[in-house]
Amino acid sequence: MGKSARWASDGEFRLTDDHRPAVTISGATMNVAKSKILEVLRSRGQNDRADWVDRTMPDEIDTAKNSGLLSLLKLDAADLAEEPDRQAN
Repeated sequence: MGKSARWASDGEFRLTDDHRPAVTISGATMNVAKSKILEVLRSRGQNDRADWVDRTMPDEIDTAKNSGLLSLLKLDAADLAEEPDRQAN
């Protein structure tokens, strides 16, 4: 299935993949699907870190509240949000 971006009925902007939101943007906060973070970590060969994130984090990760974790994992929230656009081209 393809990727798309849309405004949801609740006023949030969503980038979707297979009809599941990967990134949800609402006001100044942005949530990233845990599956997206796991995908990036596993693609880097960081399976132990991915397993830890999978065990300890919720399905939707608030990038503002978890900015320290994202920094530790060398993940940029903006890159996670841009990823679907890069793959669609």
